[in-house]
Amino acid sequence: MEAKKRNSWDGEGKEENPFQIWNEEDLTELADAVSSGETYGNKYFRVEDNIALTQIWPGIGSDYNKFSGNFDGNGYKVSGLRLSMVNRECGLFGSTSSTARITNLDIEGEICVSPDDNWWGMAVGSNRGYIGNCSCKAKIRILLPDPVEDCYVGLIAGSNQQGSFIENCRGTAEVAIDKAEESGREQKTDKRIYIGGVTALNQSKAQVIGCVTTLNGDFSGILRSAVCVGGITAKNYKNGVIQKNTVSGAWKLRNRIYGLAEENKGKVSGCICNGTLEIEMEGEEGLINGGGGEDSGEGMAYDGQAAGKVILGSGEKITAMDVAQLWIYGRQQAVQSTGPVLKKRGETGLKKTDIYIVEDCPLIIRAKGEVFYRTVHLCPGGYIEINANATLDIEELKRETAFDREEIDQNLIHRSEDGGYFRKIQGQEYDIIITGNQDEDEMSVNSAAVSGGNGGNGGNGLCGGDGADGGYGFPGVHGTDGADGPDAMIIIRDLKTPITILNIGSAGGDGQDGGDGGSGGNGGNGRKPGSGGSGGNGGNGGNGGNGGDGGNVQVMYASTANALIQHFNLPSPGGEPGEAGKEGAAGKRGICEDLTCTEAEDEETDTESVTCIGGNPAKPGKPGRPGRPGRPGKPGLKGKTSVTAYIPEEGGKE
Repeated sequence: MEAKKRNSWDGEGKEENPFQIWNEEDLTELADAVSSGETYGNKYFRVEDNIALTQIWPGIGSDYNKFSGNFDGNGYKVSGLRLSMVNRECGLFGSTSSTARITNLDIEGEICVSPDDNWWGMAVGSNRGYIGNCSCKAKIRILLPDPVEDCYVGLIAGSNQQGSFIENCRGTAEVAIDKAEESGREQKTDKRIYIGGVTALNQSKAQVIGCVTTLNGDFSGILRSAVCVGGITAKNYKNGVIQKNTVSGAWKLRNRIYGLAEENKGKVSGCICNGTLEIEMEGEEGLINGGGGEDSGEGMAYDGQAAGKVILGSGEKITAMDVAQLWIYGRQQAVQSTGPVLKKRGETGLKKTDIYIVEDCPLIIRAKGEVFYRTVHLCPGGYIEINANATLDIEELKRETAFDREEIDQNLIHRSEDGGYFRKIQGQEYDIIITGNQDEDEMSVNSAAVSGGNGGNGGNGLCGGDGADGGYGFPGVHGTDGADGPDAMIIIRDLKTPITILNIGSAGGDGQDGGDGGSGGNGGNGRKPGSGGSGGNGGNGGNGGNGGDGGNVQVMYASTANALIQHFNLPSPGGEPGEAGKEGAAGKRGICEDLTCTEAEDEETDTESVTCIGGNPAKPGKPGRPGRPGRPGKPGLKGKTSVTAYIPEEGGKE
């Protein structure tokens, strides 16, 4: 079905000649057409000028009629957006299908939320397709009812549905909540308002990649049971991917607060939270987590900088986890445990302490500053890894060939299963490795990108319907660049056995394979058969990430140990490229048949002699184009290692 006023737009709706959107009237016409059932699958739109909206906006598409086309903002701005709750999905685009692409668009406006199980986002309320290179700036006001109802508010998208994609978007959100008179009492239901700096919900196999947002809001007067806030997303589902995003701003919560995701069961990697997180305590147990959210399920992974600054108010008990800086006002003794900080960000060690390092219990140093040990016992298979700009000061380093594991278990003060990526390289095993803080599992997206959906078959009838085109495969995510190696200092005051030292940046992550294009639908049979749909193009493979550069490392040792130290500076490998997505198969043309006869009449009908209507036979669809493979990542540059002898003073210290 065609839109009634389609010819009011300039253009043909093709990729090379898209429909042109010049003003509010053109945009309103699109909203009306989609609301009437025209979803514009495989049609193209392009904005040709800045657009100022003057009316409360109903949204383009709904849960019943999703926008399915390609909308290119062309770098122009839509301003004055005011969202209303006409549909369940509220945004410039209310709801999009898996084939929709919203790109290159700036949006400014405001959202006034009345929670009632709705999705709110400046670009898209409920995203099932692709949002890329868009910018959103919004003032968000939430009218908190009593009791609270479920509601999902994201700056870019209210919900990033299963298999959808948000990439390289930017935005700023100012969030304010107006409480109902009785909303300060304890929640008796599990209803919550979910607020995310990019999207409120990032569902299974959905991805948020390379976004930069600023979130500001004071939620401290609201019970934690009523709101769920994350700088990137409030809730990241199992198999959801949050990668290489940056969030800043300042937000405040009561008793618990999270920097990137409050609830995380998926994968958070390469992210940075530079925001100021402030917690208000009222005598309850509290938690600060600047990173990947609550450990709420198997498969959770987190890698990234937690928070630029965290402020803790006085309370009965506060647990501080995974933060870069910790600021405390009120009673400092209110902070009961900072152990998780050390566990997450590196073992600081204990001055004048003996430790044993064994194969399944390496020493991983991820915290800046100085680390002192009296005696380090290096057992077979054990090694030290340094990931931060730290100074490792060892009074005595001893290599142990025989030891009683049961006896030394109590001295294994750092148990870590990560690290060790460069434990052995080029046939050489290393005792001390200085490399970037990035684990192998966090550098790559292993699964292929989302494939395009298959086009539907045309219906049979007097005039058979044309098969729909297959959806395009999504491009693969680029592999994460390897982290540069740190600038570290190693001091060994007493060394009597040979050791090997490796200085290398972390490896680049592998690029993701492109998604396969969907197959075109078959044309319907009839006296006028339908043409087959074209196959979708395969997605391009992601580029491999570049290897990180090695750092500057200084090794100081007792002069008597000159011949006992071997050091190596090696280039880190770049990531492998992602493979190209396969093209979608062409749909078959329909068959000329007389499908209007009754069953009794059809018994003596020679269907091969049926004359087709129209004179032009149906055509098969065209196969899609395969995607392009990604490019391999470049190797990192070699670091520099200097080895200097010194003569310690009596007593051990210089």
